[in-house]
Amino acid sequence: MDIPSHESKEWAELIEGRKQVTFQLLATRILVGRIVGTYKMDPSPARKVRCIDELRSFFTKNIRIPSAQTDLNTIFGGRLS
Repeated sequence: MDIPSHESKEWAELIEGRKQVTFQLLATRILVGRIVGTYKMDPSPARKVRCIDELRSFFTKNIRIPSAQTDLNTIFGGRLS
C-alpha cells in the first residue's frame, strides 16, 4: 500500500477538521486529534506541511499494522489498494 502524496486533498481536509473519520487504531485517533488541535492554533501553510508530514510519517512507520492500513484507507475513501 502506497502512502498518498502531500498534495492529496484528503490530508488537508483531515487536519483542517473538514473530514470526520472514525479510526480503528487508538494511536491514529490520538495523533489526528493532536494534529487537528495544533493546526487550529496555527493554521499557517508551514504548519499544514508539518502536520501532513507527521501524518505521512506515522503511516509509513505503521503501514504493516492492518488497522493502520484500514485507517489510511478510510481517510482516502476506500480508494487505496
